[in-house]
Amino acid sequence: MIPKKSNVFLFQASPDPGSARSSSFEQAIAPGNSTLHVCATLETLNVLIKRANENSGLLIVVVGYERATEGKDDHMWELATSAVAQIRNSNLHDAFVVLWSASESADAVKRSFWQRNGANMITESLDSVRSVLTTIETQLSGTGPLSTCPYCQIELPFYSLRIHMPLFHIQQGNKPGLCALCKFTHPKLAVHMSEAHDPSQSHKSKRQPVFSLVVARRPLDGKFLMVDEVCSWGWWLPGGGVDIGESLANAALRETLEEAGVDVELKGILRVEYTPSPHSSQSRLRVIYYAEPKDLTPPKCIPNYESAGACWVSLEQLKLLHLRGDEPIKWFQYVADGGAIWPLSILATERENCVFVANPF
Repeated sequence: MIPKKSNVFLFQASPDPGSARSSSFEQAIAPGNSTLHVCATLETLNVLIKRANENSGLLIVVVGYERATEGKDDHMWELATSAVAQIRNSNLHDAFVVLWSASESADAVKRSFWQRNGANMITESLDSVRSVLTTIETQLSGTGPLSTCPYCQIELPFYSLRIHMPLFHIQQGNKPGLCALCKFTHPKLAVHMSEAHDPSQSHKSKRQPVFSLVVARRPLDGKFLMVDEVCSWGWWLPGGGVDIGESLANAALRETLEEAGVDVELKGILRVEYTPSPHSSQSRLRVIYYAEPKDLTPPKCIPNYESAGACWVSLEQLKLLHLRGDEPIKWFQYVADGGAIWPLSILATERENCVFVANPF
């Protein structure tokens, strides 16, 4: 059954649920076709969610929470975790849960905790919450043949489902499903719908084995930029495949902006890697860049096909995170120890002029 409308619930884990913070949320979020419910207690939240679910509405639950000062009892943490657990234990697989919190969104370890416990999105930005509400509302008026989500079994128009899957199920593994346009069951339906039926993503199916990775460090505090990969693969460096006709440097900038939401300036090159193969089409080239952010814009927090989100991470936090591989540990430590960063000019096209670089040895 296609949902008729979306219902937005705000539960503020606070000694004063009617605080100025809650009021600012109500003023900033004005859902078009949605109904906003402000819940003062867990009991009220539970009753209203059950009622909305019976009416076949899309459910968006925003849990507001800020961590207590170090050393103080944090009773509000128990309220917030109970609210998220209550939603997930109710088998509401198609509910979208937002943790609205400055203290949690800026910490990769805390973000990972909330994701493991059922939050779809962790953010401190009301603009991002508003953007998600607008995106979810578009699902109710999407186009294309009806399609079934392989994760939560909700029925949505085809192009709405393409938005729904990464937003609601970004950390779940790939699942097979029937493409309503191709009339064929694909082993990774979400990937297929993105690459085959989304013009902005179609370039990914035509890439060469050439990759740009970025080690980005924030001078303000020495933290490094990391991306929370899709399908619970773990935290990783921003970067990815280079499009045909695209430069390695432009690919590094594009991938960092797409995956992490941060506009960086490339400062140098850490290493150029070439892995030959007896099959020419399978030889790999990777360039690992060093970069710094252009401004203090916070990393992305809205899940999509690129990533579940991103965060600035300290060296100490790395050992507490599930990593996709150990390369971030090696490169972050290398940069922190003052390892050599080579000029960007060492990588050039054949037609570029020779640029003088002083002998570093």
